[in-house]
Amino acid sequence: MRKSLKSQKIAEQELKLLLLQGEGLSLEYKERYSSKIVQDIVGFANSRGGHILLGVADSGHIVGEKLTNSLKAEIHDLAKNCDPEVDLICYQLGQVVVINVREGSYKPYSCSTGYYKRFDAVTQKLRSSEINSLFREYSDLSFEEKTVKSFSLKEISINKVKAFLNESHVDLKVDARKLKSFLMSLNLLKEDKVKVAGILMFASDMSKYLSQSQIFLVAFKGSTRTHIYDKKYIKDDLLTQFNEAILFCQKHLNESAIIKGINRQDQLEIPLEVLREVIANAIIHRDYSLKGQQIDLSIFPDRVEVVSPGGLLSAVKLKDLGKKSVRRNELIADLFHRMHKIERLGTGISRIRDLLITTGLRPAIYANDHDFQVTIYRQKDGVKDGVKDGVKDGVKDGVKDGVKDGVKDGVKLTANQQRILEIILENPHITIVELSEKIGISERNIEKNIKLLKDKDLILREGSDKTGTWLIIKKDKVI
Repeated sequence: MRKSLKSQKIAEQELKLLLLQGEGLSLEYKERYSSKIVQDIVGFANSRGGHILLGVADSGHIVGEKLTNSLKAEIHDLAKNCDPEVDLICYQLGQVVVINVREGSYKPYSCSTGYYKRFDAVTQKLRSSEINSLFREYSDLSFEEKTVKSFSLKEISINKVKAFLNESHVDLKVDARKLKSFLMSLNLLKEDKVKVAGILMFASDMSKYLSQSQIFLVAFKGSTRTHIYDKKYIKDDLLTQFNEAILFCQKHLNESAIIKGINRQDQLEIPLEVLREVIANAIIHRDYSLKGQQIDLSIFPDRVEVVSPGGLLSAVKLKDLGKKSVRRNELIADLFHRMHKIERLGTGISRIRDLLITTGLRPAIYANDHDFQVTIYRQKDGVKDGVKDGVKDGVKDGVKDGVKDGVKDGVKLTANQQRILEIILENPHITIVELSEKIGISERNIEKNIKLLKDKDLILREGSDKTGTWLIIKKDKVI
């Protein structure tokens, strides 16, 4: 009896940890069973493996599911009918059914509806042109999945774990006893050894084991690399690298006051959201196996350059940027997604483009050789304010008319989505709570509709959740 109670307590703790972590690269919630979960099964097998929790709503609320013999047989039949067969186990954990899908050894896997892969918290169908090159490269370049034999769990910093949880808005207390379970829930352990991705994020002294994994911040007096007036090497964890790079940009870029409605706001000459996206992508996509190299962030009087070692994977060409996303470091990408440092899959380039248009800056320039480089110019692109305002007003009227018709560029909108756009058009600073009150639907319903509008590239958010502004997009113009 005592042993049974102890096992039950362990099971409850395991389930609580999974629920607190939320959906991500290796975790999917399903409110109820459907044969369509085969797409997630294939997606996990083609990625790094993961768990499907049956009986959990999208919100993380447990609704319950029972693992009957017939349900267990059905799930195993789905796995057997994949090509090749997927290796999984399923079991009851409290009120929830857990399907544990192991990473496949014979990629790529497919089901009757095609090939799928896991990206962040989304299972995405792959095009035929992506499949062979994508899996061939992932099998060769998964450096983040490797382990360092001499690295032990004692060298994980609990303070860095706490910083990650704080950025992820997860109310979870992790101490030395819970550390192993925490790392397992994020797929950062392999045979009780910490993966490189875990070392990069949480090691007390990451440079001791991965000395190449640093970022160099430098500011120049002129347009060439001759006269340096400030520089900084950051040899700490990836979150610290990201934060220090942002602070360095804020230190060396100019601020200007802009008036939005009746409010005065200070804004960097290059939107902070652009810098965050570029820096996060450099950290996520770099090749950490390359020694003697680092991420370089260089600030000149006329531009900002960010160079990430390794270049694009051959499955992605420069012309594909903004249309196709293949990630070298899926685990690191998942961690940054959980910390809300990147948006959903494949939106980064289009967000950068739209925000630069809004600010009146020149388009970013991308170059790819042995390394991947992004250049953002600090000067305006020469568009006269009067012309810009005229275009803005014309586009605004066009969007307003389009909203009334319930259609934008051929995309049909629901009544709630039309109303959301109308209200945002009148008050770009409105909050989710205020939208909920005005329209008379729940905040969660508002959030779902906002996500759908973002997915359709109809709106974007500039700034933080509390002080930011909603922007409506019309034919590559932002109003």
